[in-house]
This record gives sequence, C-alpha cells and structure tokens, in this order.
Amino acid sequence: MKKLFLSVSLIMLLSAVSSFAMGAFPRKQVPVAALSGAYSNQTNVTKNSFNNMELTRIKTQEQQEDKKSILDGVFLNVYGNTEKVETKGYNRIEGKVDNDVYGTIAGVDLAINKNTTAQVYLGYMGSKQKYQEYCPDGFGGGESTNVSMSQKAFVFGLGGMWTKESYFVEAGLNIAKNQLELNHETNTGDTETLNYSVAVKGGYDIKVGKNFIIQPNLMLIYLRMDTKDINLFVFDDGFVGDYVNINSHTDNIKFFHIEPAVKAKFDWINGWTPYAVVSAAFNDCKVSSKNTEDRNNPDLEIDTYYEASIGIEKAFNKLPLSGYVQVIGTTGSKEGIGFDIGAKYSF
Repeated sequence: MKKLFLSVSLIMLLSAVSSFAMGAFPRKQVPVAALSGAYSNQTNVTKNSFNNMELTRIKTQEQQEDKKSILDGVFLNVYGNTEKVETKGYNRIEGKVDNDVYGTIAGVDLAINKNTTAQVYLGYMGSKQKYQEYCPDGFGGGESTNVSMSQKAFVFGLGGMWTKESYFVEAGLNIAKNQLELNHETNTGDTETLNYSVAVKGGYDIKVGKNFIIQPNLMLIYLRMDTKDINLFVFDDGFVGDYVNINSHTDNIKFFHIEPAVKAKFDWINGWTPYAVVSAAFNDCKVSSKNTEDRNNPDLEIDTYYEASIGIEKAFNKLPLSGYVQVIGTTGSKEGIGFDIGAKYSF
C-alpha cells in the first residue's frame, strides 16, 4: 500500500512539474502577433488600389479632352514597409515584433463613363516576423529565444471610383488566402488564414490659389480573418526532453479600421504634382489565443497609430502614362517606414 501511495504521488508530482514546464516555455506558443503581417498587407493592398484609381484625377488638360485617356488601361503597384508592433499578455514577448511586409498588385481599369472607373486586380503579398520569446524565471527561466515567421498570400480584388469636379468616392473589396510558417531551433508549424476586406473612401478638393489643393478624406475598412488552429512540433527542453505536439487556437478576427487624412498637393509644372499626407488610424483590433494547455498566448493589440507621407504624382503629356512614388513614416502602436510605387498605362 505504501509503495502504491509513493508511486501515485510520484506520478502526480511529475505530471504537475511537466504541466508547469509546458506553460512556462512560451516558445510552444505561437504569438498571434504573426497576424500583424496579414493586417498590414491587407490594408496596404486596399490603399494601393485606391491610390491607383486616384491617378485618374491628375490627368492633364489634353487628356481630359480625350475620353479614352487614363480611364481605360492597365496598372501595376508595388509596396513595402518595415515596422515594429507591440504585443502584451501572459508569457509576453520581449520588446516588439519586427514585421517586414511587401507585395504587388496588377490589374485592369475599365471605363464605365468619363466620371466612373472600375478595376479588377490580382496580387501577391508576403511578410516576415522576427521577435524574442522570454522564459519567466523559474524552470529554465531567464532565457530569450530568437524566433522568425514567414507568410505569403495571393489576393483578388475589385474596386470602383466615381469622381466629379472636386468630389470623389471609392469602394473596393478583396480576398486573400494567407499561408504562415514558423521555424526556429525548437518550433516548427504552419497554418493558414482566409482574409476578407471591404473598404470605402471619399474626399473633397479645396483649392487654395491657382495651384495648391488641400484634400480632406476618410477611409473605412472592415477586415475579417478566418483562422485555423496551428499544430506545432516542439522540442521540450525542460523536463520531457523530447518532441511533443502543441495545438494553438485563435478565434476568427473581425475589426474596423478608420483612417481620416489630409492631403496637400501642389500642381507644379508639366504634370508634376508633389504632395504630403498626414493621417491617423483607429481600429478595434485585439487578438487572443490559447494552446492545448489552456494557457493564454501573448495578445496582439494594434492601437491608434499615425502616418505621414511625402510623394510625387506625374501625368505625362505625350505618353498615355501616369504614376506616383511616395515614402511613408509610421508612429504610435506601429513604428516604421515604407514606400509605394504605382504606374498606369492607358489604352
């Protein structure tokens, strides 16, 4: 009876210690901050789609007299940015997540009439995340582990713009299938998300003098990410000393992105239009997840952030070509720098 009691006690002790170790090693927990890459890509694609349609509004006087100019053509947009995103929660990640995002979209503009443009596009999006996971003091505590993730996705989108005199209104939607892979010395795993977004944007040009324009505008985005559980193949270097499977679950993500902005541009010479934009992005994005041990993973909460950009637009006189280049700085809950390049060739 005494041996049985000792055996049961030993089993219970080992089980408790093992369970503690499983919870104490956050490297078994995929931080949902990885979804920051999908969020940045989805908003970048929407903005580039709208920026492309707005090239219609910088046509020269000669092009305005030609109904086929600008309103009917093909376009290509490329973007990239590097940023840091803060996370918080149980077994928190140390510092901020480094998030590198890049992508391109290409499509066709359709001329509905001289005031209305429709577009169809396809694109590719990618991102990489790097961060440090920190083990709390205790069993195996005090360690930091470098972790990296990569994501890739193909996107399909539709859009349209109506413009008349000083007003414009745009709308768009897109859908993307996002693949995520995790690799470092103790974790491997993969999963996917299906991302949808619907957006509208409107603005008004206020002319100041002959060549200067101030344009207040507002963009609204509804974004949804349908997530799947991620199954991790993990080496437990605590008490187990072997590979184990850990399942991490994140609920489907739905949130609104609200971004008021002011754009100031100067109609320079020969179709060159330098400009500057400032904006504030508000959203209710907060994401939590749990693993099979019912431990909370670090939370992702993208709070308010601010953007400032400078760029230049150009509508060529003798070529059916227009385009823009801009550099963007971000501060707030996201900190970083990025760029957008767009070009449109009219038929």
